[in-house]
Amino acid sequence: MVRRCAGLALALLACESPFAPIPSGSSGDPNLIRFATLADGQRVVVDVHSQGCFMSSDARLAFELSGGQVQLSGEFSVSGLRDGSPASLGPRQLTTTELLQLDNMLDLYRREEHQTHCWSTAKHTTTLRLTKPDGSTHTEHYVTDGCIEYNLLQKGDTFEMQPRENMLFFNNFTWPVFERMLALRHRGAA
Repeated sequence: MVRRCAGLALALLACESPFAPIPSGSSGDPNLIRFATLADGQRVVVDVHSQGCFMSSDARLAFELSGGQVQLSGEFSVSGLRDGSPASLGPRQLTTTELLQLDNMLDLYRREEHQTHCWSTAKHTTTLRLTKPDGSTHTEHYVTDGCIEYNLLQKGDTFEMQPRENMLFFNNFTWPVFERMLALRHRGAA
């Protein structure tokens, strides 16, 4: 019993990040993908595969500078739903704050690449491809578990999950589409 409790305590403590979100542009590497500094003619395509206990999902998100604003478009699909066809993430302009929060998320992924700090069954595989106007590309790939998006804070004998501050994750864009898919499925079952 003591061994199980000690293991649980270590797992929960390991999920708590000792780092505060670092501001965008913290790395001097000019080759890293940065949403806040996308230039005219550059495009970032992000493929995200999420796998959990009972379902999996795939998203393809495209970020492109147009008219001085970064535009997001893409599609999202979930396995196990009756209509498995991808749903569109309609075009949307991103704010400067959202772009900086995405960069902060990428900094976290770079810092904690391949982390498995908690006993989560959720796994995210993320590939980002930056295409420059001359056709050259730069690719980044990250594998993370589901708890990377949260800080686990110990509250007495239990813990509380809180979203990380000052970060925006790709599922923030796909969640509303997922909710619509579930609502349509629920209406179809009634």
